[in-house]
Amino acid sequence: MQNYFNETKISWGYLSITAEQIHHYPFHINKNLRLIYVFEGSIKIINVSGSSILNENDLEFINLNEPSEIIAITSDNTVLIMEIDHNYLFRINLNIDKIILNVASTQFFIASERHTTQENNRKKELLKSMFLDLLQDFTTSYNSKIIKHNLQFFCNFILEHFDDIKKHLSYLPQFNNSVLQRFQRIDYYIQDHLSEKIVLNNLVDLEFLSPQYISAEIKKRYKRTFTSIIEYYRITNAVRFIINDHSIKSYEIVQRSGFSNSKNFYRAFKRHMGCTPAVFKKKLASDGNFTTKFLNIQSHYVAKHLIEARRKPLKENNLSTSLSLLQERYNWSEVQPGYCVSSVELINFLNQYYSIFMTRFRSVVEITQDEIWFYHSGNSLEIYVKNPSNVVENKHIVLANENEGSKTHFISFSKGDVIYVTSEKEEGFTLISRLFLPKENNVN
Repeated sequence: MQNYFNETKISWGYLSITAEQIHHYPFHINKNLRLIYVFEGSIKIINVSGSSILNENDLEFINLNEPSEIIAITSDNTVLIMEIDHNYLFRINLNIDKIILNVASTQFFIASERHTTQENNRKKELLKSMFLDLLQDFTTSYNSKIIKHNLQFFCNFILEHFDDIKKHLSYLPQFNNSVLQRFQRIDYYIQDHLSEKIVLNNLVDLEFLSPQYISAEIKKRYKRTFTSIIEYYRITNAVRFIINDHSIKSYEIVQRSGFSNSKNFYRAFKRHMGCTPAVFKKKLASDGNFTTKFLNIQSHYVAKHLIEARRKPLKENNLSTSLSLLQERYNWSEVQPGYCVSSVELINFLNQYYSIFMTRFRSVVEITQDEIWFYHSGNSLEIYVKNPSNVVENKHIVLANENEGSKTHFISFSKGDVIYVTSEKEEGFTLISRLFLPKENNVN
């Protein structure tokens, strides 16, 4: 995919980000995965059988081809929408179109306790941190290979920790991988055969278990019946058909969705959508097109919100909590007190390392290889560069989330430079990445 940038949208490869002030997104579907982050105000996301309200600093997924409507609760909302291309996600997981990713909404699984556990709250904060890091990488646009690496890490993370079936089952007692794999197979089988007649006996050959046992297990763990799961997915499919073709006949939906008759379809549709198919079609026709105001994603207004959002974990949690999220994300080694390094090798010829500098840190760092430092988050970092050859004038740089005067997002160093690094803030830390050129390419 092609890289693309204008004032309202940044696209890199398989990822794009927009900043918007949403008024109304009528019911629609999108083949890509979206992650919605609210900087300011409140919005409401409505799905089949459920809805969720996002307030400031909340985020939530809208899954691949998931019918959804987005409504402004406050007119002054500011929302970031990250969109990850479906083709990229299929390379990571072939079942991505069947997986429901969920941060905190309550839809099919009516129990919400799985979202309030300490573990889920920790993962949610880490997700926010990673989301904002990706946005920062985009707006500084320093290296496509680093963005690609971080995007892959990000996608693997969300699939591991926000698959709603896994979240739901892991919250319950007697959970293990074999239980997860069994319920995933059942779920994928149902979604693959919605247009056909599905009965419990279909799962006997799949799971080598009796239909009575499978039925009891589903009811015990999901608090739902086998038929209610099938109905939910069939109505979701029916809504997709109507969105794609407002003139589609009811009998066509019944046949393509796998309902046994029109009566069952109408009842199920009203139970999940709160109205009849005919009323839903009229709503789609009257709602018209999207109404949203696209904001300049690199404006001072958006940058201000980004800075505030990235600082919030430091304000709302203590320092050890914030660092534990960073330490979980990377493998760190302490070079000296207050200075930690994480090594990540990238593809081709580039090596990238992350570094954390703690508060009240002062030290000398010798540059043994040409490299570039990029600011990620936290406090600003004072850097004094002394070139031993005296060919290049010594300089004073402040690495920060601004780009004016002596402040900059990134700085390059040459082999042999001696750097005096200081972080004088009373609390917090500075996270940077360091991009190393191959030694054979260095200028001696």
